[in-house]
Amino acid sequence: MGQQFKVDGRKKIFYGWVALAGSMLTAFLAGGCFLYAFGVFLPVMSEEFGWSRGVISVGFSMGLLALGLPGPYTSRTTR
Repeated sequence: MGQQFKVDGRKKIFYGWVALAGSMLTAFLAGGCFLYAFGVFLPVMSEEFGWSRGVISVGFSMGLLALGLPGPYTSRTTR
């Protein structure tokens, strides 16, 4: 990592860790809102479009699979 210089006898903070913490917090909040808000909006979407809850849930599940299936490939390519 980069050099850390001492300022007033203390180590200066490496701001990469701050950026990582902010990114992780954002990802956790966005993921939680995406997953849990679906259950809140499911009855409204079902009523609005006239589709059954099962049909909407299958679409949501397919979207989650589309996001998750490339994970192993992506992890291998980023090593």
